[in-house]
Amino acid sequence: MEDDQEMKINDNVYEFCKPDNPSVEIIFFHGIQMGEEDVTKLHLSTWTVKSEEADAPPEYWPQTFFAKDELLTSKNISVRALTACYDPSKFKTDNTGRLDIYNIAENFTHSIIDSNRVKVGLRTGVPVIMVGHSFGGLLIKKLVEQVADKARLNGNHHKNLQKFLDNLKGLFFYSTPHRALKDAVVQRLFPPGNRTYSALPQLFEQLNKDAGRLHEAMTRFAKRHKIMVTEAFEVNDTDLGDNLEPIKIVTEASAVCGDRAFAISEDHFNVCRPRDVKSLNYQALADFIVEIVEREKAGTDAAGLDLPEVGRGRFVREENGNECARDTEREASNGPESWEFAF
Repeated sequence: MEDDQEMKINDNVYEFCKPDNPSVEIIFFHGIQMGEEDVTKLHLSTWTVKSEEADAPPEYWPQTFFAKDELLTSKNISVRALTACYDPSKFKTDNTGRLDIYNIAENFTHSIIDSNRVKVGLRTGVPVIMVGHSFGGLLIKKLVEQVADKARLNGNHHKNLQKFLDNLKGLFFYSTPHRALKDAVVQRLFPPGNRTYSALPQLFEQLNKDAGRLHEAMTRFAKRHKIMVTEAFEVNDTDLGDNLEPIKIVTEASAVCGDRAFAISEDHFNVCRPRDVKSLNYQALADFIVEIVEREKAGTDAAGLDLPEVGRGRFVREENGNECARDTEREASNGPESWEFAF
């Protein structure tokens, strides 16, 4: 496992793995502080392997899984994986609680796309996939919207932005509330008290009001540009550590969007933390990668089919907590019929 400083490119970007000639570039976006959990390294801890051993050293699966996945290696698919870093704290202190979605968008442009050390999305024939957990998924949609607006208004001065958008082929979400969070959840996340909150409560209020418009806009954008969209969502309730009953953070109705949806028998924190390469919450992403890379190599449009209407797609549901095998899942997803709901 590399030292955190060895993974760091700049204050906003860390790199999990960097092959010489990547087949695909993936950028991971973490969520925000939900309860009292430690979020000092949420850009890394979000993507740790789920282990039953409490004292096990952290393993970041985007750093280790891709290279040992037999499906990816058999197809000679090499993954460049990076993670975005931003302030996720919901409490405002002298050093935390400075989250500003518009500043993040600007930092993203300069730190990931235009940076000479990063340069994501600028390689011809190398698709880009953006992966977001929870709030990170909403951030992705806002970022793409802002990058697209800037490229459209100032195309001659921001040619890299258009290259990035041209190479953007996939959006993969882990429990992102595309249709807003329930009021009861927001109240649990930001209860009244003596501590000072950051701008997150106001931001969530704004995003909740804007969720429908943003979701519809992203659906149209993805359809127009042949961008594949997939979601994996939580099935289990989440303990927020506030001595109250566990609660469902993101409901199925709010989470489902795009081509396919995968029901994962985990809570909100662990929906994006696979145990191994056979876990459905990893396999869903790995198969997504293969599909995008193979279509790019074949020179076809990303989906080959129009994206389904909002609220339609393919479900792969875990039964009794048992994860679907990759071969079974793939067999079930062949052919046009797979774009309908399948339980």
